[in-house]
Order: sequence, then structure tokens, then C-alpha cells
Amino acid sequence: MNQEDLNAIEQAVNESWQRIENWLRDNAPGLLEWFNPPATEEEIRQVESAIGKQFPPSVRFSYLRHNGFGNLSGWKDSNSFFDDYEFMALGRVMLWDEEMKRLEREDGLDDYDTVKQIQICQFQCDFFCVESSSNGKETVLNEWRSRNDNYKHTPVADSFAAYLSSFANRLENREFYYVDDEDDDAYGCLMRTDAELF
Repeated sequence: MNQEDLNAIEQAVNESWQRIENWLRDNAPGLLEWFNPPATEEEIRQVESAIGKQFPPSVRFSYLRHNGFGNLSGWKDSNSFFDDYEFMALGRVMLWDEEMKRLEREDGLDDYDTVKQIQICQFQCDFFCVESSSNGKETVLNEWRSRNDNYKHTPVADSFAAYLSSFANRLENREFYYVDDEDDDAYGCLMRTDAELF
């Protein structure tokens, strides 16, 4: 991928993030505070080295804007954001990568490709994943569901950049709302307007 292509991806990612941040500022300022400061290039390289995989450009550019949402490390989950998924900080990406490799070694997990897949968002052991990008190209964003041992891979978007743009559109089209009622069990969450509540 040449520099012109990378510049175009970076611009698209930053424009989408700006739209997302603008919506949050106007509609859910409490959520905006959960986003972590940018990761550094060095921090990203350290994580890529530790997991043995490279982020595709749009994921890398996203981490250079925000190092995930909520907790920087450890097992405690943060509030969901992207379609009920937590956008994980780099420390948690590394933690979950280690866990999936352990499961592969000890339990014979064969429905998840630990060589290629990188979890960037999670909710209760379900993930949004991208494939490692050794050639610097964008890769498809997949949803990997593990609940009830019913493993399933579903393409979500052609790239994380495409997902961000779609998510910004959906925010602006009022497909989500922020729960600001402290008595609500979903307080502090971003909910889809069409979500089924149990």
C-alpha cells in the first residue's frame, strides 16, 4: 500500500472519529470521557510484537486517536460502545490474544485463527476481529461469537474504516441513544433504538 492510500485511510478514519466525537459531545458527553488518550506508535509496535501480528491501517490510526475505551488493562470489562462491544485498549487486546492462544493450546480451540485474527472489541467473550495485515492492507472486520459454544464468524464490514463510517452514520440517524437514567440497569451505555430489552 502506498503513502497516498495510507493518507486517504487516515483522513477517512479521523473524519469518522470526529463525527462520532461530535455526536457524543452533543448527546452523551459522559461517554466521551471514557475514551482513553491516544496510543503512541511505540506502544502499538510493542503490542504488535507481543502478539506477533500487525494491525491493519484503519485500526492503527484509530489507536493513534484513542487507546480504546475504558480500562487500559486487566480483565474488568468497560461499558460497551460499538454495537454492544467494548473498543478495547491495547493492553486488553494483548491480554485477550494471550487467552485465545492459551485456549487453543489447552482446549483445542479450532474455530478461531490465533495466527491471523486480532480481537479489537469484545462483549462477554464475543469479539469484533480483524485479520493481521502483513502487507499493510485493510482487512475485513468480522464478528466472532462463542456463546453457548455456537462458534460463528460473520463479516461486519470491509474494514474497520468502513465500520467507523457506518457507525457515525447510524449515530447521526438516531439509531442509538444514551442511557442517562441512574436507576436504569443500562445506565451509562449506548443502546440501539431497536434493541430488545429483557
